[in-house]
Amino acid sequence: MARTLLATTLAQFMVPIVVLIVWRPDFRWGVVKVFGLNFFFVLLFAGSALLFRHAGRRPDRADTPTPALASIQPCGSGNVKVHRGSTRFMKPITA
Repeated sequence: MARTLLATTLAQFMVPIVVLIVWRPDFRWGVVKVFGLNFFFVLLFAGSALLFRHAGRRPDRADTPTPALASIQPCGSGNVKVHRGSTRFMKPITA
């Protein structure tokens, strides 16, 4: 996701530059406002990319099981039933 947002950032950054090269409008304050607004969105996409990159590289959360599932141990046969909203196992299901 971080790479996708980085690609979106680069595309967003290039759009007004390409338009300026191809269309060649008269330089007015409207052009400056468009570049300013575009830069704002470029910063938003870049910030999101950095946050996704940071979230994806946190080893302390990736390797640690959630507290609710940390104490679950499978039963002998593997056929187990869990109550809704509970993490405690009942006896194995027998047919």
